[in-house]
Amino acid sequence: MATAPAIPPSRAQALALEEEAARTRSAEREAVREAEAVAPSRAATIEERVVVLETRWQDIVPNLATKTDLGDLRWSLAKWIMGAIATVLIGLVGSFLMLQGNLNATASRLDTRIDNLAAQLKAEIRDLKDDIRATNARMDRLEEKLDARFEALMAELRDQRRDRER
Repeated sequence: MATAPAIPPSRAQALALEEEAARTRSAEREAVREAEAVAPSRAATIEERVVVLETRWQDIVPNLATKTDLGDLRWSLAKWIMGAIATVLIGLVGSFLMLQGNLNATASRLDTRIDNLAAQLKAEIRDLKDDIRATNARMDRLEEKLDARFEALMAELRDQRRDRER
């Protein structure tokens, strides 16, 4: 196992180290392929098994996420979630404002309709009151006529009674 250098390598040195590691991994992979190509009935030796495991390890480890990768992913996910929440909130506010505008327009139309119906109802009530007054006046005239006839009949009956008594 190699120890980390005390001084950080330059970019060129880092690239050279990566290329060397890639060549080593490639050679080890080739050894694994050769080992796997050997007769399947032959039991693999410990060294061959270790080479296979090391090769797999070297193939898997560079692809694993680092703390930095996870931090970047977390930040990206947080930005995406905040964007989605902002979009939903903007949509909800827009929908609310649209519904409120529709509600105000509907309320205005209803107010106008109610005012028209109230005016019609007042006119009908006024007409009914006039009809009631006319009917009452007619009934008063009929009552006066009936009273006059009744008085005339009563006077005639009184006269007939006086005539009989005499």
